[in-house]
Amino acid sequence: FERAAWEGVFDPPGSDRSDASGSPGPPAGDAADRGPSAREPEPGAPGTALHAARVVSVAHGIASTARGGDAARKKSLRAWAGVAACAECHEAEHVAWMRSSHAGSWRALSGSRRAERYVAAVGGSSVGCLRCHAPAAHRMVGIRSSAAVETERRPAAEAFDGGVTADSVSGGSDSSAERRGDAKAEGRRDASIERVSRWLVMGVACEACHGAAGDERSGWIDVHADLTLTRRRRMNEAEDRGLIRPTRLVLLAQRCAACHVVDDPRLVEAGHPAGGDWEFVGWTAGEVRHNLQVDPQKNEPVPSLLREYGEVRPADRRRRKFLIGVLTNVLRCSALLEDHARRDGRENRLGRPDPVLAAWRARRSLWAATLEQTLALVGEAAPRALPVKRRDAAIVAGITAPPDPQAVTQAVERLRATLKWLAERPELSWARPLDDVIDRLPARGTAHVPEIAESAGDRRDGRDR
Repeated sequence: FERAAWEGVFDPPGSDRSDASGSPGPPAGDAADRGPSAREPEPGAPGTALHAARVVSVAHGIASTARGGDAARKKSLRAWAGVAACAECHEAEHVAWMRSSHAGSWRALSGSRRAERYVAAVGGSSVGCLRCHAPAAHRMVGIRSSAAVETERRPAAEAFDGGVTADSVSGGSDSSAERRGDAKAEGRRDASIERVSRWLVMGVACEACHGAAGDERSGWIDVHADLTLTRRRRMNEAEDRGLIRPTRLVLLAQRCAACHVVDDPRLVEAGHPAGGDWEFVGWTAGEVRHNLQVDPQKNEPVPSLLREYGEVRPADRRRRKFLIGVLTNVLRCSALLEDHARRDGRENRLGRPDPVLAAWRARRSLWAATLEQTLALVGEAAPRALPVKRRDAAIVAGITAPPDPQAVTQAVERLRATLKWLAERPELSWARPLDDVIDRLPARGTAHVPEIAESAGDRRDGRDR
């Protein structure tokens, strides 16, 4: 149950674990002890010249793929409100997000040989990378068809080294445009770069997890902020329009897994980590935690407004998060294996076991084994209505031999039913035996503390209770 038990298990030989996800580790040395305000600005931090250069360099390369036309881009982006719209009411949460790895996830696309290798592996276009590293920017440039992206196949270095020519943005040679005095073409190029930059630097922001908020004509943001309505009506109507509230743990977990379990075998073969250490409780207890709604000076372990209204039981919430996280990991790997077996046939073409598919199988087996141990801990306390049984988890984990594909498929279906069942059950006292296990799960990074003068004990205790 310790993270060390699975960390690194699924990465192929020679893979780069450090910073591969664009997530810088916690600051080392005395700087971390002094608190964020006492640190010297890091190279490339927002506000520095290097930061601006990186933004322009990456945006310059990406802008070449945004050829869907202004009308198409406006329609695509209308679903996104942007972080500034959320920050108007959620200023404390915005500050917490700014200090997280999510806010800087786009930097993984900048000036790195590793990034060049990954882009080359997927055909020379960085559009696919944006889906996880800068979802809002992906929304804008990703409107082009995959066939068009594949056709373009720009050299990987062109997208990252700052040496991108304007040909791909303005449609003609930049030097030629200057010789002709074609200011209009250069203006289009600059506007395209500026537009991509504005959405690129949002990284993984509010709407990547909570759903596209829309604008004044669509989406949930206006009804969410309409204080003339009762709270219940605001929340219900906002959810109907696509808001993913903190109560929707299954949807949130699926959003996490969509990026933290890499779904493209070409990336994994190029050395990108396949995933394997994403765990729902610990990864939401650390740096991404932003429960500051009730008291902006206190980042609570559970959503503070839900606690204020009596809509959350902290102990039950963490038990549910743990079980949902385990099930989501198993089901995500199962879906990837089924999808690639159906439409790709990689192993049949290779004529040998595929290392990437083997990694997904190993990851699924490990999480299924974790589920089997979890059910063993719960024992007779598990309700009879619980769809999944220990035998199902053992079958998927490969503990039951020989493996039977039909039995695995049926067991996976019962796991899916269990995920739905958990989402509808607010009370999980029967899962109390898991508390000691959940207590040992380490937080991912350090949770944001609004005041620097927090106690050392508060800083150490990052568990989601």
